[in-house]
Amino acid sequence: MSQTTPAAPEPALGGVAQKPPEKQPAPGKPSPPAPAGLVKRLEECTSLRSAYNAGLAYLAECFESPYVAMRLDVDNGSAEESVSANDSAKQSWARHCEGMLLSSRYHQTSQARFFRSAGVDRTFAILAVPLENKVDGGIGSVAVVLPCERRDMASARLSELHAIVGMIDLQAEACRRRSRPSPQASVLAKVAAHQSLEEFCFALTNSLKTNLNCDQVALGLVRGKSVRLACVSGFDDLYPRSPGSQLIQQSMCECLDAGEVVCFQSENEKNGARVTTGHHLHKQWYASLGASPVASIPLFVQDNCVAVVSLRNPGGSPFKRDQLAKVQELVAPMMTGLLLLERANRSAVRRAGDAAGRFLQGFVEPGSTKRKAMAAALLLAAAWVAFGKIEYRLAAPCLVETTGDLQLSAPFEGAIAASLVQPGDRVTEGQLLARMDTQTLQAEREKLRSELRRARVITRQASMAGDVAQAAQAHSEAGIAEAQLKITEQKIAAAEIRAPAAGVILEGRLEPRLGEVVTLGEPLLRFAPQGQWKINVHVPEHSAAELAAGQVATAAISARPEVANQLRITQVQAASQVEGGKNVFTAEAEFAEAPPEWLRAGMRGVARVDAGRRPVWWVWAHRVIDSARLNLWKL
Repeated sequence: MSQTTPAAPEPALGGVAQKPPEKQPAPGKPSPPAPAGLVKRLEECTSLRSAYNAGLAYLAECFESPYVAMRLDVDNGSAEESVSANDSAKQSWARHCEGMLLSSRYHQTSQARFFRSAGVDRTFAILAVPLENKVDGGIGSVAVVLPCERRDMASARLSELHAIVGMIDLQAEACRRRSRPSPQASVLAKVAAHQSLEEFCFALTNSLKTNLNCDQVALGLVRGKSVRLACVSGFDDLYPRSPGSQLIQQSMCECLDAGEVVCFQSENEKNGARVTTGHHLHKQWYASLGASPVASIPLFVQDNCVAVVSLRNPGGSPFKRDQLAKVQELVAPMMTGLLLLERANRSAVRRAGDAAGRFLQGFVEPGSTKRKAMAAALLLAAAWVAFGKIEYRLAAPCLVETTGDLQLSAPFEGAIAASLVQPGDRVTEGQLLARMDTQTLQAEREKLRSELRRARVITRQASMAGDVAQAAQAHSEAGIAEAQLKITEQKIAAAEIRAPAAGVILEGRLEPRLGEVVTLGEPLLRFAPQGQWKINVHVPEHSAAELAAGQVATAAISARPEVANQLRITQVQAASQVEGGKNVFTAEAEFAEAPPEWLRAGMRGVARVDAGRRPVWWVWAHRVIDSARLNLWKL
């Protein structure tokens, strides 16, 4: 690989395509001998992918190519491999080779395209050849970049490349036969790679869409005599009531009833008349898509249809009978794994239902003693439901709130100097919580003291000199300075914010605000006195009539769900409010005993209100009965 590729190739001479020559020799004639180096490399490989990777490296050496790329279909998708002379070659040729790989893979043709390098008068060719084997048909493609000046030279090198790729296909198939697992193991491996049934269905539909080049693939799961649409390729969410989803689901049901492959496409298309079955629902689906061919394929496990896959071809491209048969042959073995995955992902409710069904099946068997015991138990249970009474409890969400909480505000306009508490801290009466900056006030106090002393001195001097006017003026200035001094000293004394009583700090994180200037009266801390808590119970509208003041309740707070807190309903609000999008009535409750110390404002939980003893059947069925009465009253 001594060739260096220019950094920016550009297409110059267009491209040519030709059908691949036959890879298998004529009957009775031996296969052409493969190069010894290639055969030796392939014999050392242990898997199909490693064999093609070895062949890819051999092609890079054989053609002295700056860039060789391969696209290979594997069990879980498509794998792309490449060999390049350097990073510049890979960046220059990867994008051009990608299109050639896809075109050669899906058209199953050998192709060549010419490029002229920018700044250098050289012409390059990209040769692409499909990869295939006897079992799966087309499984990928390979593209080789090489210097090429003439078209006849490109045609010769393309034939050479096709011959070598044919040898690689034969040797890789032999390697695959040596290491191929059993079909059942392969199916189980594919199923085990998915965590849920939905993930497996989406992976299956998207893989079919990519490999068959279909515009859309849908998968439906059979439920009794109907089909439930499980997924559609390209869509994360399904809307079963949309017109498109209903058409697909109806077509699947039509395929389930027919029990065979159903297809509808234009009779004027080539080979279309031999495939079209003429079913009415598929015809409607076909018409709604603008005459795009559609088909549905039933998938069986033994003699039971367990799923239906529906296909839609792009651009009106017709389906072929062998193509649909091939899809059924490839996908049907996976249905056993689908059933296993569905069984493994059953919900607890469905598992309980299945267990109950098996139990009932044993119960109805003739001569079973379980039947008598079960009948007696059912009679006792029915009598208890009809005549027994139980405590009727209303369960509703609740919220812990405080009563009598205070806002501690800034005593004057100034900067915050210190913060000594955090939200959630418990404090005692008189404890220092925060302090304002008093440097400016202290300076002002000293200034006022000086002015007060000066005014008093002037007053004495004027009095001794007999200057009554000056003495009066100085006395007035002394009074003003003394009043201002008292105000300043009051501010300095109020600079220390202290707890008015024992309690807890609810809000107010002042550390990030140290040095910030706050205005007079601006809230700094929210304080709740100790022991003043209430619980608001948000009861749904349909149960509000059962509430009354004085009822006993029990609350379990999310922070300590193991602790049952005894409550007493004190008040039921007359007006409703919206909580979580629902109309609820709020009932205020207080603790019957001393509230726990770990309680915090804003904690949520569940409250259970004892509304008295009621008949068992009423407790279980009154919601349904009330709803039915309301709906009948509307008629």
